Amino acid sequence: KEISKKKLKDILSDPMITTERIPHYQEPWTSSYINLLRKGSKYDLRPFVDLQEITKVISEVKDLIWRGGKVKTERAFKFIIRFLLTKLWDEESTEEGQEYSLQIKPQDKNKEGIDDGFVNRINEKYREALHNLIGIPPEQAMRDDILTIEYEREGRPIKIDKEILFEIVRRVQNYRFRADRSNVDLLGEFFERFLWDEYKQEKGQFFTHPNLVRFIVEMLQLPQKFVEKVRKREYPYILDPACGSGTFLVEAMKSIDRLIHSGEEYKDVREGLEKIKGKEKHWAYKFLYGIDVERDLLLTAQFNMIMHGDCSVSIF
Repeated sequence: KEISKKKLKDILSDPMITTERIPHYQEPWTSSYINLLRKGSKYDLRPFVDLQEITKVISEVKDLIWRGGKVKTERAFKFIIRFLLTKLWDEESTEEGQEYSLQIKPQDKNKEGIDDGFVNRINEKYREALHNLIGIPPEQAMRDDILTIEYEREGRPIKIDKEILFEIVRRVQNYRFRADRSNVDLLGEFFERFLWDEYKQEKGQFFTHPNLVRFIVEMLQLPQKFVEKVRKREYPYILDPACGSGTFLVEAMKSIDRLIHSGEEYKDVREGLEKIKGKEKHWAYKFLYGIDVERDLLLTAQFNMIMHGDCSVSIF
């Protein structure tokens, strides 16, 4: 079959494919022909350009899972959160110069279909994420499966096809989801919209709109009270006993961060927090706590915090 010059140019310009030697007809692709994604290399992950790009990618992921209505919206949402939490952990835990786990490798698919090793590799990262980001005991996390989605109101769990997982990994593998100073506002805004659009469709789930949460945080003068406590060395703890998706915790963190980074008059507060946070990346880990009865909401809350500032909190 003939390929247009433009199509051929697009194929050969793909940074994942080397043009040193293209395999012959029916010769299998191997790692010598594919530039696998490695942390810190020129084939590292790239950030999203804008809100439109990340929205488009996640919409395509939703379509893959939804499969024309075979998987209900709330279950698709829960799978997306689990998968993205796994992606975040893969980005954080992969060492410099090493290959990321959440990418398509030559051995992942053969003439029989998707190799079990592919699913096992993703599941291993998922279970690590449950333990390291959510605090679920390793023995409990080991019993979990990223492809099995339970839903309390409908009883019987469903299983996401491994072919769908394969296509989702293929679609998102090149992108960096972990927030940094350059994209924290973009990722935070995306997740805020995504969360509100998805969960408002689910009967029985009610979430406070972020605008109302911001109003409550400001009316309580939470940032000012936090600063006063830190200066008195009465280190304050903030608890949301029904944290849901973590919106109150996110807004508390953001409002305090804005204040303490607004000028040199808060330098003493920043230095005080820096001393007590230890090895943690963010002071929120020491002072923000959330509780909820539904584990998938805990995953959502943790993911929400990470998307808004590369930090995690103690959520139970």
